[in-house]
Amino acid sequence: MARSLVRPGDDGAVLLMNGFDHALPEAHAGAVAEALARATGWTVVRGLLEDFAALLPADPPSFSGELLGARTANLLPGVWSARLPLKLRNRRAEALLEGWAEPWAALGATLGAADERPALGAAWRALLQNQAHDSIGGCSQDRVHRQMHGRYDVAEELASETATRALERVAGLGAERRSPWTEEFDLAVFNPSPHPRTDVVRFVPVPRSWIRFTVGALREVAIHPWLRIGLTADGYTVDGRPARLAVDQGTDRIRLLADVPARTIEFVAADVPAFGWKRFRLAPSGRHLDQEDAGRDISCAAIAVSVAEDGTLAARLDDRTYAGLAGLEDVGDRGDTYDFDPVRTGEVTLAEVGVRRLIDATGIRHLFVRRVLAVPASLTADRRRRSDEQVPLTVETAVRLVPGTARVDLGVRVTNVARDHRLRLLFPTGAPAKSFLASTTFDVACRETERRDASGWVHPAPSTFPHQGFVFANGLTVAAPGLPEAEVTADGVIALTLVRAVGWLARMDLKSRPRPAGPLMPAPGAQCLETIEASLSFFSGLDPRVARDAELGLRAVVAGDAPLLGPDQALLEVSPRDILVTALKPGAGGPGMVLRLLNPTDAPITARVALGFPASEAVPVRLDETPEAAALPLDGGRVELTVPAHTLRSLWLRG
Repeated sequence: MARSLVRPGDDGAVLLMNGFDHALPEAHAGAVAEALARATGWTVVRGLLEDFAALLPADPPSFSGELLGARTANLLPGVWSARLPLKLRNRRAEALLEGWAEPWAALGATLGAADERPALGAAWRALLQNQAHDSIGGCSQDRVHRQMHGRYDVAEELASETATRALERVAGLGAERRSPWTEEFDLAVFNPSPHPRTDVVRFVPVPRSWIRFTVGALREVAIHPWLRIGLTADGYTVDGRPARLAVDQGTDRIRLLADVPARTIEFVAADVPAFGWKRFRLAPSGRHLDQEDAGRDISCAAIAVSVAEDGTLAARLDDRTYAGLAGLEDVGDRGDTYDFDPVRTGEVTLAEVGVRRLIDATGIRHLFVRRVLAVPASLTADRRRRSDEQVPLTVETAVRLVPGTARVDLGVRVTNVARDHRLRLLFPTGAPAKSFLASTTFDVACRETERRDASGWVHPAPSTFPHQGFVFANGLTVAAPGLPEAEVTADGVIALTLVRAVGWLARMDLKSRPRPAGPLMPAPGAQCLETIEASLSFFSGLDPRVARDAELGLRAVVAGDAPLLGPDQALLEVSPRDILVTALKPGAGGPGMVLRLLNPTDAPITARVALGFPASEAVPVRLDETPEAAALPLDGGRVELTVPAHTLRSLWLRG
């Protein structure tokens, strides 16, 4: 093995790893080193990775691109789609922490709110326990993955409550954060983006205390008026304009009557400042009539969407028209959690299509599409083909156009009752594609649709790839946070995996993987026999900010009388649009906050940061938040820095 790693003319060091993720280092490594030295005549020493790095030449060769090869080890791309419900939960928790809790904890502390770093640390500890590679990869035993849900619950609740607490303090609720005991009240709508936003926002009217007692002759019990929304108030207005009272069928809301579900209040909040908030007055009103019918098309500004007979979507986005969007592809899968192994036999038919249209009083347009596929129930006993028995696979798609936004929102709900299959959403771009772009970790990667040359690899090159939020091809961006497996075909179809259902942790008889990958063990939980919900969006052009805006949305909390920051003020703005904010967080080692910027383009960009709070210095720091260079000049709360192509730059902003 050592000799096979030496290239002709190479007189450098060779690294042999002792131990890996399934085996501890061997105790007799010293004897092995001595025997290897005798057999080769080389100098063989035991050491650390740092020792090996010190032996490398001062000008080592450089390699560019993603580490997605499989020359010496299995690639195992099936982990990108195994147990997708867990990956969706992981993405939601990360978005809550990175997009809401961390930024507003940092900004709130600057304005005088409490230090939220202990709560953030507890949330991250719970989440990171789920990011061990076999856990987040979905390739462990069922009991391991069952335990992950409790940690996601902890991480999500801590992140959400921390964000809400910070927002309410900034909006002036005070330390007790009391809900007003009135049906009419003020809301503060917050924007987590470094640019102004117009978008839909939903407020869940859950009071901090829903009951109170009065001590006196009658000993009265009062119920909070928010619990009567939908009973005593037929509608609501926002600054005099209609809001939508949406039915909330969730099980975590108190009901006064068993057959009357709770309500949420939904409206479009316009021109919310960058990392700031805007005040809105909510008041009960008469009923606002929605238009609901069997129509199949909606439009808003330069966007129009219609539903075809097969339930797919046609969309006009600016001057481009796309057809067949949100199509469904279902194929058999005889693989395991590590690898997809297709079975092309088995009949799949479209059994039912239903369409409903709603234009609500706020001006938001909706289409609701329900499709039922008749698919094989499972593989046959010999695992060579799909069964003749069929089951109904229901896919519900909610399409939404929000005035003031330039995207189409999709809410997808799959009720999976079939085993041993892969279900994908298809987005044809209408033209062949040789290359495309996709978000990846701290970058946007350019990929080719042509299958890579895997000559000499131990694992075949996959046609799928992992992404971190969106895929762009032929002028169309499809954002799918939490659905990390995608493919772009040579004919220009963007395919996103919604379900990959398998029943084995690993098998030894796959056609798609020559070598074993893990222990031969049943994993019935990996069949994902459950309801899976995902939020997607698509839009014209390449703009990562639009994808992130759709994922984070806006949040609303009750506004008080003594806000720490006045409404309509921007706390932080970043330009130009190509510069992305990947983190805004409290500093780990002291006061202030860390702002992390990404340039995902091919050319250096001068980033401009405008601060709406006092700052004494902006110090460039490394990822570990240690200083990297001298402080940059601050001119009237503005700072500029050059961000090289495909590079991160971090600033520690101190008050």
